[in-house]
Amino acid sequence: MAYHKAGIPIYRCRGCGAGKAEPGQFDAATYYDSSYFNGGREDGYSNYVQASEVLHAQFRQDIALLKKLGAGSGRLIELGCAYGYFLDEAKASSYEVGGVELCEEAVESCNARGHDKVYHGEVSKEALSRFTDADVVVLLDVIEHLPDPVASLEAASGALKPGGLLLMTTGDFSSAVAKATGSNWRLMTPPQHLWFFTPKSLKALCDRLGLDLVHMDHPWKKVPIGLIVYQVLRYVSLRPTLPAWMHRMGVPVNLFDAMRLVFRKREAV
Repeated sequence: MAYHKAGIPIYRCRGCGAGKAEPGQFDAATYYDSSYFNGGREDGYSNYVQASEVLHAQFRQDIALLKKLGAGSGRLIELGCAYGYFLDEAKASSYEVGGVELCEEAVESCNARGHDKVYHGEVSKEALSRFTDADVVVLLDVIEHLPDPVASLEAASGALKPGGLLLMTTGDFSSAVAKATGSNWRLMTPPQHLWFFTPKSLKALCDRLGLDLVHMDHPWKKVPIGLIVYQVLRYVSLRPTLPAWMHRMGVPVNLFDAMRLVFRKREAV
């Protein structure tokens, strides 16, 4: 056992360096409801909807990376798409979009804004059976939440056409910040985060699924001021109602402990 956090043991693989939390009983469908996005959960978002402008700006950077890697159009599927702000940017950039989201209120918001191929449910093979021959599959800060990331990535790979791209962001468990802060690492928040990946572990996992790493970085992110304040205050058990301007203003942040990876599905032999 590497750490013990919130009464939950966290184990680390000696080979690849990845970590896994063992929370016991955890009802994801109950946890990831609308309160997770509006300040009702200690480890959730302060106000996701009010931060939409900042989030849209950040997502445009991810779209630019996809275009740079040759996936500038086609069918794009986002897994764990929340309120669909990434899908907004993708649709505006000529992608045909769809997605899967566990929060029912978020799905309703997506549908109401014209994303009629966003469905309610968990990231699973069954959910992805609606989508085939995707040019891009996206998981933004999602893989660490999933109870079975291997099965989820296998389903994601199955939805991709040969040559298609898988874009993923998650924490870097091998980063200097993660090592220095240990169980106090800002991204070690079980039972919300169940997995703690390293570049080595994700590369090995995706290699087994026929996905080759074509890009990896630790990008700067524009983060809502409200979210920064909200996450800092959780260490002293405070969850105040923050003014709207804090959610609508973002600042560039990079602790180099969050990674962005893009994999390309191998062509059929």
